[in-house]
Amino acid sequence: MYSIARNKHIVILFYDNETEGNPVYRSLLQALNDLLDAVPGAPKFTFPEEADPLSPGAWIIAACRCDFVKAPFPNLNHYLPVYPRLQLGDDWEPAVAQVQEKLQKRIASCQSRLRALADEESDNEWQESLAQHLQLWERKKVFYDLLISMDLLPSEVPADGSCALWSLSAMMAGCAIRTALTTPDKIEGMRQDRAFKPRNTFVK
Repeated sequence: MYSIARNKHIVILFYDNETEGNPVYRSLLQALNDLLDAVPGAPKFTFPEEADPLSPGAWIIAACRCDFVKAPFPNLNHYLPVYPRLQLGDDWEPAVAQVQEKLQKRIASCQSRLRALADEESDNEWQESLAQHLQLWERKKVFYDLLISMDLLPSEVPADGSCALWSLSAMMAGCAIRTALTTPDKIEGMRQDRAFKPRNTFVK
């Protein structure tokens, strides 16, 4: 898995508050160099010839906050795979419809439950919690709609601290078969793999 990912053109799509308009593409090497700017004496990565981020062979991973609030780059704590329209071909429209329908159902369900609680004059804390949940789904829909407008299909992964590994595994599996190949056992195995363990290479 690591050897496959290492040889791929991986592009990060940043959903931060430092850029107006659409999220910004940066290659993984560019993102790493930005982080290394704050490390005295850290080496910099050299850039190979830039590939088209929407090319069929590119792996695109969106970086955002888990609550989908736009924030500075260092505060982005969630990753999810996105698939360019070119990679999906004729499956694009039904896949988009499925994603949008799922989000709309979640939003409608929250709205319905909130109305019911208001009619029943239920516990205010429960109403506030549900209202916050609704806001999260609405922000998520804004983010997903933005990606879709860019001809990118977002794909959900668990927000369990291993979202980057889930995303890499999903990319390797591909959009159509990722459910079968991306499993909790596989992710746990990746977490134990030395290639994916964080290492501080700048401390002597």
